[in-house]
Amino acid sequence: MSATQIPYRYAKALFDYAKTNQQLDRVFADMQLINKLVDENRELDRVFHSPILKPTKKAEVFNAVFKNLLSKQTLDFVDMLIDKGRENYMEAIAESFMQMHNEANNVIEAQITTAVAIDEKLRSEIKTKLKAQLNRDIVLIEKVNPEILGGYILRVNDKQEDKSLTSKLNNLKRGFEANRMNAR
Repeated sequence: MSATQIPYRYAKALFDYAKTNQQLDRVFADMQLINKLVDENRELDRVFHSPILKPTKKAEVFNAVFKNLLSKQTLDFVDMLIDKGRENYMEAIAESFMQMHNEANNVIEAQITTAVAIDEKLRSEIKTKLKAQLNRDIVLIEKVNPEILGGYILRVNDKQEDKSLTSKLNNLKRGFEANRMNAR
């Protein structure tokens, strides 16, 4: 089995199990939490990917961190992953599960990067326009990056719209350089 199939298959099994037991939303919240904490905590990420730590130690660490935060289904699932030596796929499994959940609920994630935080009115307008264009509910992930100076970068799936001031200035600079080269 290829490295890209492994997370999908485990996520699909968890999705089907959670759906059968009417725990989809709870397990979805668990996957979001796992993904967030592993992404934000380098040490926790190292535990999952360490070839040196024994599975029992990994299970101890995981249970110490997540025991009171996750559902029994999710805790059992992660214990099974650790037993099978698949814990290093945890983030990818969580991502796959979240995508399956979003697809089942007609939801799509859109990421918007702006130079400053956007207000609620603009957030609502963006979500309304995207919902009308894509005919799906929108989960808007906001990022602030002052380096783009102004405007925005909108990413939905594999498409990106770059309307940032930095991009416009770089295009203008390239245009000037091309004109200077042609003038010689």
